[in-house]
Amino acid sequence: MRPFLAGLAAASIAIAAAARAHAADGAQIDCPLTAMSEAQRFALGEHASHLGSRQDPVAAPLESALARCADELHWDADRRDTARLHGLASLMQAAIRRQFARDGIDLAELDRALLADTELTASYRSSASSDAALQGFARRSEAMIVRLLGPHGADNTYVERAGYFIAATAMMERSRIRFAGD
Repeated sequence: MRPFLAGLAAASIAIAAAARAHAADGAQIDCPLTAMSEAQRFALGEHASHLGSRQDPVAAPLESALARCADELHWDADRRDTARLHGLASLMQAAIRRQFARDGIDLAELDRALLADTELTASYRSSASSDAALQGFARRSEAMIVRLLGPHGADNTYVERAGYFIAATAMMERSRIRFAGD
């Protein structure tokens, strides 16, 4: 092989390896969110926190950002779907946190409990569904959640939103792990 062809081949291999490494970088999972404006993230977060459809026009900026990131970072369909799930879960979690904060509900204790629950965090790495672990966490943490919700603890809407917050947190963590290939 001629030296310049060998150099091109080596460069091509190095570029492909760098692209794969860049795509596999766990931080890249946030590419679609950083490509969206703050207003777009806010609107989609509110939409997602009310379990809105991906087909709704408010989701179009995420789909556009996903397409750009997938193209630039050479994501396959699975990585793109994982980034979509992570983005929606992140925006949903942020919207619920804002909604609760407006009502004086601080979710810091729930955040700590989610991180400290070994059964739940172990489920993120499992190929099986996290549903049983999520339900177990909810049962073990029910009194704390109701206490955190304060006067809203008896309101099913707030309890349901706390459940969405927990599920969104689990989806974020599970998708981050899956994206990184761990």
